[in-house]
Amino acid sequence: MNKVNVPLALMSLLISLLLWLNIFNTRSVRSRTQVFSVKITAVNLDDTKFLVSDSPENVSVTVAGSTSQIRTVMGQEVSGYVDLSQARPGTSSYPVVVYPPNVRDLLVNPTVTARIKIEPVMVKEVPITVNRMGQLAAQSASVETIDTFPRTIFVVGSADALQKTSSVAVNVDLSDEVQSSAGAELEAKPIDLSGKIVPRVMITSTKTDVHYIDEAVMTPFLVRVRVKLKATVAPGL
Repeated sequence: MNKVNVPLALMSLLISLLLWLNIFNTRSVRSRTQVFSVKITAVNLDDTKFLVSDSPENVSVTVAGSTSQIRTVMGQEVSGYVDLSQARPGTSSYPVVVYPPNVRDLLVNPTVTARIKIEPVMVKEVPITVNRMGQLAAQSASVETIDTFPRTIFVVGSADALQKTSSVAVNVDLSDEVQSSAGAELEAKPIDLSGKIVPRVMITSTKTDVHYIDEAVMTPFLVRVRVKLKATVAPGL
């Protein structure tokens, strides 16, 4: 009867146990998945030529990892960036680079994309429409002229948005402030023929070296308005 080589048997058992532990750990490293909504930001777009007319605010990504790795990711600010330096007009899928890198390393699908529509930047000259509001306090006066500065105004945006834009409107309340020699600065808004505000249209006083910037669209554009009055003669005097 052959003797059992005890040291060899123990070594074989130990190796088998180590292999099993290695396989178990390999499987458990990515034992948990988590879906994240990642806010994306477009960068490097030539805003003198192009603008983003349609883009998702967020993309969904799935990461897989150990419980501790997922917990770490959940405690971080995850974001995504889309490089539009080579963008051209039209709708295309652009790669999204997910940050920070440790999140990117855990992506189940490392190829993350976003469908983005790019349009050329257009510039159009439009008139300033003055909407009178309120009544003059003085009954012995009437409005002679209402002047706006600048006198020429331009709107910037996509071709579709500018086609809808008929003018830039300023609501003028006939108060003492606008009747002063300096006038008053009032907010101007791009409107269509029905008087509705046209979204995603930027207002500027020049048509040269124009940059379409989303933050500028949200920033009020002020027009100085001055109301000049004339005296009215009461009937019978």
